[in-house]
Amino acid sequence: QATISDSRIIDNSAASTYSTLGGGIAVYGQATISDTTITGNVNEGDESGGGQGGGLAIADTGQATISGSTISGNVARAYFEGY
Repeated sequence: QATISDSRIIDNSAASTYSTLGGGIAVYGQATISDTTITGNVNEGDESGGGQGGGLAIADTGQATISGSTISGNVARAYFEGY
């Protein structure tokens, strides 16, 4: 269980040779997020797959409770060479 409160998750990035989760936060278990700003984060994809969740990504195995928070201005990019 992770708890994030009264925080700022700003201007982070994730990139990998495989698909990545969460430029700002990736949740694989349980998380409680309150009164937090998540903005300006970037998740870059590559030829193996796209970035998932620019600011926040919750994996299939994850759960998150979010209250009083702002999640905006984040970017997830996918890269695909011409087909």
